Amino acid sequence: MNNVCPIDVVRVQSSILKEDTHECKECAVPATAVNIEPVRGDDAVWSLSICTETGPAKREQQFIACDSFAPCDAVRVSCRVGVADGQILALYQHKEWWMRPAWCSAPTQIPFGTQLLLWRWKGRDDSVRWSAVLSVCDADARTDIRGDEQGITFVVSSNRMGMTRIEATLGFMASAETPYRAVQVCVSAAAGRTGISTRRRKSFPDNLSGLGWCTWDSLGQDVNERQIIEKMQEFHDLGVHISWVLIDDGWSDVDRLQQKLRSFDADPERFPQGLGHTVDVLKQRFGVQHVGVWQAFQGYWNGIDPDGPVADAFGDCLTRCPSGALVPGPTHDQAAQFWNAWESKMSEQGIDVLKVDSQGSISVMTMGAESFGESTVGRHLGLEDAADRMNAALINCMAMTPENFWHSDRAQVARTSDDFLPREPKSLDEHLIQNAYCSLLLGELVYPDWDMFWSEHPYARASVLSRVFSGGPVYCSDALGHTDVSVLREVLENDGHVPHPDAPGVLVEESLLNDPRSSDVPLGIRASFGGCERMLFVGLRQRQMQHVDLTADVPMKVSGPDSDTVVHLQQGDHARFDLSYGQALLVDVDRTPDPTCCGISNHPRR
Repeated sequence: MNNVCPIDVVRVQSSILKEDTHECKECAVPATAVNIEPVRGDDAVWSLSICTETGPAKREQQFIACDSFAPCDAVRVSCRVGVADGQILALYQHKEWWMRPAWCSAPTQIPFGTQLLLWRWKGRDDSVRWSAVLSVCDADARTDIRGDEQGITFVVSSNRMGMTRIEATLGFMASAETPYRAVQVCVSAAAGRTGISTRRRKSFPDNLSGLGWCTWDSLGQDVNERQIIEKMQEFHDLGVHISWVLIDDGWSDVDRLQQKLRSFDADPERFPQGLGHTVDVLKQRFGVQHVGVWQAFQGYWNGIDPDGPVADAFGDCLTRCPSGALVPGPTHDQAAQFWNAWESKMSEQGIDVLKVDSQGSISVMTMGAESFGESTVGRHLGLEDAADRMNAALINCMAMTPENFWHSDRAQVARTSDDFLPREPKSLDEHLIQNAYCSLLLGELVYPDWDMFWSEHPYARASVLSRVFSGGPVYCSDALGHTDVSVLREVLENDGHVPHPDAPGVLVEESLLNDPRSSDVPLGIRASFGGCERMLFVGLRQRQMQHVDLTADVPMKVSGPDSDTVVHLQQGDHARFDLSYGQALLVDVDRTPDPTCCGISNHPRR
C-alpha cells in the first residue's frame, strides 16, 4: 500500500444563498472540511469526502430561516492530483443523459461534468503506472470534475433548494499497474460507498442471450401489431431466428399531444386485440422466447396525464414536479406501488423484458424540490423490486447520469451511448466511441447496451461485431425488406444463439489515450470468449487509412477487412493491415488448444 497521499487540497469554496437578500455569495471553506483516507488494503485507493454547513444557526429552531447552499455548484474543492501535461482521458457528461470521452493534453482542458479521469505515468523505477480519478453521487449530492490551473476541481451540487449542510463523497483515486485495474478498484470502492452491486455480482440475463429485434429504428413511434408480425414473418422466411423482441416507444396508451401516460394498457388502435395477443403470436407462431416493452422512468416523456386512469387509481403514489408534471413519487413505497401495478399488468401479457428510458430526466424535472439522491434512490428501488417480481430483464436507458448509475442496484443492463443513427452512416465513429469508452466505467456496474443496429447498412459488419464484443445484448432494428442475412449469420451460432464474451470487451491500451478519429491507431477492443482471446479493430478516421500492426507471440488468425481475406500468422510473424472508415478486422489469438471456442465465424461471411 502506498502510504503517501497523492492528493493535495489547494482551496475549498462554497456558494451560499443569503436568506435575507437571496443573493449568491462566495465563501471560503476550511480545507479541514475535506477528509482524505485510504480505503483498500493492497491497492493504492483513496477516498475524498467533505462535510460543511452554511453557518452556526441553531438547527433546533426549525422556524428560523437560514442561509443555504446553492443547488448547483454548492461547493468546489480544488486539488493537485498529479495530472501532468500529456495524454489524459476524460469521460464527461455532454448532455443531460449521455456521456462521451475527451482526450486532453493539459488539466485545464478537462471538461466540466467529467466522471472519470485516466492517465499514464512512470514510477521511480521507470515502471508504467496508471491513475484514475472517479467522481460519485451519494445519498444526496453529486460531484462533477473539471480541470483548472492547479489540477482538478470537484464540484458538489445537491439539486435542491434550502440545504444548509453538505455531507458528501467527492470521489476516489487509485493507482495500479493497468488502467483496467485502476478503474475497477475505484468503481468497487464507490459502489461500496453507495451500496449498489457491481457487474461482477450480476449475471447476464438469459432473456437477452439470443439475437433480438427492436421496433424503434424500423417503425419508430408508429409501431403496431400488424407491422411487427409482417417483419417477424420475413425473418422466419429468411431463416433468421429472433430470440427476443423489444416493442419500443409508441405501443402504450398515451396522450400523444401532451406526451403523457394515460393507462397501463396498449394503444387500442395499434393493438386492437391487446398486447397479450401480439405476444402470443410472437411466441407461438415464430418461436420468440422473450418479449419486452419500452417504458419511461417518469411514466411517459412529460409524465402522467392528471385526468387519465393511472392518475385516478394511483394518485397517492404520484408527486408533482415544480413544472406541474405528475410523476411517480420519490419514496420506495410510492415507486413500488406504481411499478408493481404496471409491471403486474405487463407480466399478465407475457412481458419479461423491460427497457426503462428517460431516467436522466427525473432530476431535471424535480430540480429545486428533490436532491439528486431523493430523485433517484427510492424510484430505482421500486422499479427494481417490480422487475424482480416478474423475473424480467431490466435495461436502463438515458441513465448515464451519476445520480442514476450510482443508485441503480440490480439492473443488469444499461445503455452506454446516445442513439444509434442508421440514416447517418458517418455517425458510426461517434456512436462506437461513446460506447467503447463509456464502457470503461459503466461496464464495471452493468452489461453495456450498445443500442440496436441495421444489418443492411454500409458499416453493418463493424456494428454487429462490436456489439458481440460489448458483452451486452445484440439486437437489430431492420425494417421490412431490409435484412442482410449474411451479416447476421456471421455472429449467429448453429442453434440461433449469439456468442457472449466472458466479460464486457475493453479497449486495447493503444486506443485508450488516442482519439480513434484522428490518430493512426484505430478503435481496438479485446475480449475473451470461453477463455479464447479475440480482438476487434474498426477504422474510424474518415479521410485517411489507419493501421493495425500485429506481431504474433502465438499463432493468430485474422479475418477481414475484405470479405474474403483470412490471414494466418505463425509465432514471430509480423503483418500490417490497413483499415478505412468503417472497416473491421477480427483477430483470433490462439492461446488455447481450441481456437474455435469463441463462437464467432473465423470467416467474415458464410
